[in-house]
Amino acid sequence: MSKPDDLDRFKTVLSNMKKVTLQSQRNAEQISHELSKVKEQLTDVKAEHQKLKKA
Repeated sequence: MSKPDDLDRFKTVLSNMKKVTLQSQRNAEQISHELSKVKEQLTDVKAEHQKLKKA
């Protein structure tokens, strides 16, 4: 049987894991947003490149 301090440690570890998971999700959302912006910029650059090739 576990001791009360073991339970407290488990709760602390669980709480920390939840915090890390939430931070990871926020980071993933931010990276996804940045990737979308980069893709838009790449599309613009490709379009500009095509214009310059035709000129």
